[in-house]
Amino acid sequence: MKLLLILSVLLLTLVLSIPHSGAAQDARGKISLNTATAAELEALPGIGLVLAARIVEHRRVHGPFKRIEDVIIVRGMSAARFRRIARLIRI
Repeated sequence: MKLLLILSVLLLTLVLSIPHSGAAQDARGKISLNTATAAELEALPGIGLVLAARIVEHRRVHGPFKRIEDVIIVRGMSAARFRRIARLIRI
């Protein structure tokens, strides 16, 4: 069961990491929560494969984030983790 979950997350991450037309990183180096791939989100401190996939999946299901703080509702995103990435992300 765990192997199936891990394989599903890996497959989802690969699919969601396919390049797209939106620029995920701006001139200041901030990563957009609304356009970044899972691979781009993984570059953020404390964001691993599973959490990056959850962020992208949340965005797919619920639509774009309205504020950077909204990412806290994604399972696995703690307030402490959010504080570490807040200066590195944008909408």
